[in-house]
Amino acid sequence: MAKGNDAFGRIKYVQSANALFHFMKKWDYLKSALNNRGLVPRYCKEDISYLGIKDGNDDYVNEIGVLEKCFCDIPLHEFNKSFPIKIKDGVISEEDREDVKSYNTHPGFYGNYAIAFEKSWCEENDCQPVYYLNTKSITVKNLRTFINKQLQEGRIDNIGEDLALRLSLVKPLKGEMARTLKWGSTVEFEKNYHDEKEWRYVMRSDSLKDLNIDRIIRINSEDELESRNNELYDDKYKKIWLNFKYIDIRYLIVPGKVERNECIEYILQLPDNLFEDGADVARQKSLLISKILVLEDIEEDC
Repeated sequence: MAKGNDAFGRIKYVQSANALFHFMKKWDYLKSALNNRGLVPRYCKEDISYLGIKDGNDDYVNEIGVLEKCFCDIPLHEFNKSFPIKIKDGVISEEDREDVKSYNTHPGFYGNYAIAFEKSWCEENDCQPVYYLNTKSITVKNLRTFINKQLQEGRIDNIGEDLALRLSLVKPLKGEMARTLKWGSTVEFEKNYHDEKEWRYVMRSDSLKDLNIDRIIRINSEDELESRNNELYDDKYKKIWLNFKYIDIRYLIVPGKVERNECIEYILQLPDNLFEDGADVARQKSLLISKILVLEDIEEDC
């Protein structure tokens, strides 16, 4: 076996993680993933204002919904590394200003629960690093010109598959993201996206076509966006979920020891028919339990 390869001969990563992590804010989301044995993609709002795109009505398209599931390529020991938080044009209360401090780590911003898979498994299952764009570069200027030519007589939600795929995988180096704080204020955080080393699960074109689903959409209202996302949890869309077996999971991350106990109890009561046939189910459940990590312990030990 070559140096730097794993037991299966695959090249290991050295300066980045060998697992990809999907963080989430609620225990219910992690339970849903375990029960479904799959991560359900959602239309996520992505800022494309830096591209200066106009649709057929000569209106600027500043935001689109991209059907995706996001992962970060951050090693375990860097999860709790703090980054500077800057609020864009914000005047907030002292209570909210204190709450802002809890957002300055990756789990703090995206959630304290996570599921992780081997990066090699993600590579085999349609996950792709995003393309980070320097908004001042000639690359963005050329992309803007190309897309606007394509949209002279059409709308962005009716563009061809190749262009839709490109748009679903781009992100600016820096930007703003909104969060609603504990005491009710909604603020825009200025973020360095490149530090997140994001990968995205993007579905295959034939699966989207079979289900008559768009890869990207124009966002008309929050209610419509939520409705379309809720619909994707229906089993008829399982073809485009990121489906997995329990053995594929590298880590399960929970905030603390109380949540670890909840996770153990949940795994123990999972139906036996969700596990691999022909193998000891009790052993499979024990193996899955052994993959639970506590975020508080990671913070203390790394």
